[in-house]
Amino acid sequence: MPKVSIIVPNYNHEAFLRRRLNSVFHQTYKDFEVILLDDSSTDGSVEILKEFEDHEQVSALHLNSKNSGSPFSQWEKGISMAEGKYIWIAESDDWAEKEFLQKCVVELEKGADLVYCRSEKMDENDNKINDEFWADSLDSQRWRNDYTNDGQSEICNYLAYRNTIPNASSCVFKTEGVTFTKKILKSRYTGDWLFWVNYLDGKKLAFLGETLSYHRYHSGTTRAQKNIKQRTRRLKERLRAIHVARKICGSGRIKFSEVQKYKYLIRFISDIKKDSGIHKLLKDVPVELLFYVYLYDLNQLRRKLTSTTSE
Repeated sequence: MPKVSIIVPNYNHEAFLRRRLNSVFHQTYKDFEVILLDDSSTDGSVEILKEFEDHEQVSALHLNSKNSGSPFSQWEKGISMAEGKYIWIAESDDWAEKEFLQKCVVELEKGADLVYCRSEKMDENDNKINDEFWADSLDSQRWRNDYTNDGQSEICNYLAYRNTIPNASSCVFKTEGVTFTKKILKSRYTGDWLFWVNYLDGKKLAFLGETLSYHRYHSGTTRAQKNIKQRTRRLKERLRAIHVARKICGSGRIKFSEVQKYKYLIRFISDIKKDSGIHKLLKDVPVELLFYVYLYDLNQLRRKLTSTTSE
């Protein structure tokens, strides 16, 4: 039985798939199986996956005849097929350093239930976009060094504010204890955030400050899609994850002292409000956040007026 099950869920990533698979098969840690999944791609992905089907470490290739509509249903399918003690969801447009798995397994063997590393955002031509790590806005230094933490503490102090595990490909976690709620499976954009929150409650987490994983940002990623319907759905999913996290922590309503940690969300709500109208958001957004959305909008208007006057 392999120690690690590597699940590669693919959808229309023909341009990046070979690099991803090569970065998997060239890991220095070798005790793994690979489960290849395709969610009814319309490009040449399936042909590439079939090239690897007979690789000695590929235990399964499953091709959906119809698109599932959710990347997280693919996660569930892959994990249900896995035989390993540990899971690595290796997203098909990302890639990793060859020591990634080795270093993650060391931490898991020490007792962590989930380990993840710092990752870098890359464009479709393998160029680094910037040095930003999504979690850094909460603490500019914390995610530059190795650390371990109790899962509930991580949820209450960090994951209750934003998805501080922003790249699923940078994680390896124990198979035991994995569950998929209906809310996760229905998610399109932030099911990973909700998955981490549910999974880490009562568990231990480890972080590696070394950059070992590379997250691809391109026109086909969910983060790059901009129409109002998609942004509104992303907002609802983010609010759902925050609600679940705060419920686990018994946090209650958002306090004044916490608002700064939701600044990114306030900007996001303001942006949606301009396009869709506030009436569509009232039933979803906590009133304490709506208040600060109005303050943010007034401040933006004040800056604009000041700039216009100075000209």
